[in-house]
Amino acid sequence: MQAIEVKHLPATNTEGYRLKAFCAAGSLTVDRSCIPIDDQVTEVVAMLLDKLEWHHAFQVGQLKNGNYVAVLDRY
Repeated sequence: MQAIEVKHLPATNTEGYRLKAFCAAGSLTVDRSCIPIDDQVTEVVAMLLDKLEWHHAFQVGQLKNGNYVAVLDRY
């Protein structure tokens, strides 16, 4: 089983504020402005699941360091 971690990437001189979802199987970084603020974490996790062609429901929680983690639901 793999957990998907989501962290916020601060803006730089060349990039805006971004979200990065990553796990051992791959990662995805997206511009935060293209996702509604209420759905940012769940949306970026769903986008990574689509990219990896994993068709699962998931649960999201927050880690002590402020990052988020998503785990896949059992069937």
